[in-house]
Amino acid sequence: MRLVNLTPHTVTFVGADGATVTIPNSGIARVAMAPDQQIGVIQVDGMEVPLMQTSMGTNVTGLPSPQEGTLFIVSRQVIDACPNRDDLVMPHQTIREAGIVIGCRALARPALA
Repeated sequence: MRLVNLTPHTVTFVGADGATVTIPNSGIARVAMAPDQQIGVIQVDGMEVPLMQTSMGTNVTGLPSPQEGTLFIVSRQVIDACPNRDDLVMPHQTIREAGIVIGCRALARPALA
C-alpha cells in the first residue's frame, strides 16, 4: 500500500518496539472555511465577547483523484468533507511529548453515520 501525506506536517509512525517510519508531506489538502458569522455576544467577566458561527465548506483543494493502491493521509476535516472517499485516512493514537505530537501508532477512518 502506498501512503501519500497531504497534511502540513511530517507523519511519523512509532512501532511497539519504538522503531519509527516517517512520511514527509507531499502537498496539502485543505477544506475551505465558510465565512464566519457573528450570532451573538456573551459576557465574560464584564467583557463582551463575540459569539461566532463557523462552518466547514465542502470545497477541498489539493486532494488528488483516487489512485489504486494508494491511501491519502489527510486531516479529519478533509475526511468529513469527502464522505464518499474510502481512500482517506488520518493519524490516530497520537503520541505526545510535553504536549507536542511527535508521532502516531495508527491510521484511522471515522465510522460512517
